[in-house]
Amino acid sequence: METETALHLAAVQGSADISYALLNAGADPLCPDHKGGWTPIHAAARADMTTVLDVLLEAAEPCYIDVRSHSGDTALHRASFWGCHNAVEM
Repeated sequence: METETALHLAAVQGSADISYALLNAGADPLCPDHKGGWTPIHAAARADMTTVLDVLLEAAEPCYIDVRSHSGDTALHRASFWGCHNAVEM
């Protein structure tokens, strides 16, 4: 069973305002899901949601862009694989 947080879901849907509110309420931008180890940052990158990526990356240390999933993928790997050009450029 893949367990995602509300922040994962907001990231995939491109809800920057909800992501910001969740972060202000204490949500962790680096919390991995239980299936792939993907963080909300991975989720936003894979969905090409650059406004959410901006919010998430502002809340995390810059080095966290390189956090790896269980399979070793970074957010850049996910964005590149799925053809999310805006997220790749970001």
